Amino acid sequence: MKTTVKQSPALARSGALTLAILLGLSAAALPAQAQTAGKSKTAATKKAPQASSRSGDYIVAIVNSEPVTNHEVNRRASMLAQQLAANKVAVPDRATLLRRALNDEILQKAATFSARNSGMTVGDEELRQIEANLARDRKMSVEEFRKRIISERGITASQYRQSLLDQILLERVRDARINAEVARISDIEALDLLREEQRKTGATLTADQSHARHILLRPAQGMTEKQALARLATVRSSIASGKTDFATAAREISQDGSASAGGDLGWAPAGQFVPEFEAELARLKPGQMSQPFLSRFGAHLVQLIERRTEPMNQAQQIAVARAALRERKAAQALQAWENEIRNRAYIEMRAEPR
Repeated sequence: MKTTVKQSPALARSGALTLAILLGLSAAALPAQAQTAGKSKTAATKKAPQASSRSGDYIVAIVNSEPVTNHEVNRRASMLAQQLAANKVAVPDRATLLRRALNDEILQKAATFSARNSGMTVGDEELRQIEANLARDRKMSVEEFRKRIISERGITASQYRQSLLDQILLERVRDARINAEVARISDIEALDLLREEQRKTGATLTADQSHARHILLRPAQGMTEKQALARLATVRSSIASGKTDFATAAREISQDGSASAGGDLGWAPAGQFVPEFEAELARLKPGQMSQPFLSRFGAHLVQLIERRTEPMNQAQQIAVARAALRERKAAQALQAWENEIRNRAYIEMRAEPR
């Protein structure tokens, strides 16, 4: 049984929020059959009140005095359909999709209300940094990113800013709840899980490892990201043509701590490097070089030397078991948090979305 140690997605989030979250997708889509919980009140009417100046828009629900409009539900349904299709998951019929979108929108507004009343704050400088990170991750300027979100959501600049603030607070409140749960995992729990799995399967845990070399250029004053990538492209051509070798080039120009060793990173288990590095490394066969690429550390060039699969030692096995327990407890904590948020909210159903 091959197992890779990975961090729980619930714990892997940083200040750079995902675009899906910023646009309003909830962290976990609720089952299609989920019903609206909490202090709910069904009051569907034949003619719902107008929610905005949008033609044909109307209120479908109220969450703690905040309206949920038909337009919002349809926008979320469209994004959900795109997300499912992109992940090659069957898109349900429209009625089911609208029901899921409505549940997500209700949860989002209930969670936002809770986050606003949590006592947590976000400073202006912190907000600017997070926005800059979001824009950079999508290779946009801050202004381009801001305009795109405002245009796609049909909101004002002030509404955009409030939305970003809300999402930051929401993630912090949610992650604080999840972190509190997963922090209590002990080695004894991990060992118990290991014994249980080994009793069931009789399998030995193994880990895929990669041995690679690496060159890093850190963009700074006098060198942009584009220039760093161009320089690495030139170095790659020199290595490929035999004018130099990877180790020599790494010693001469790499700004990574591995430079003195010719860029040699030694044997490393899958999941040890940043996602961009892992993705490039996974594409390579022994002896191959990547194309120059970027991560938050700078511009990289990597060469895979060799791969192997090794039995895990006890420390590695415990780490795997702890990661599995983190995933399990994080999912349970997230579901409990969502249920609590909905149960505390006042939810009034007004009309069916269409």
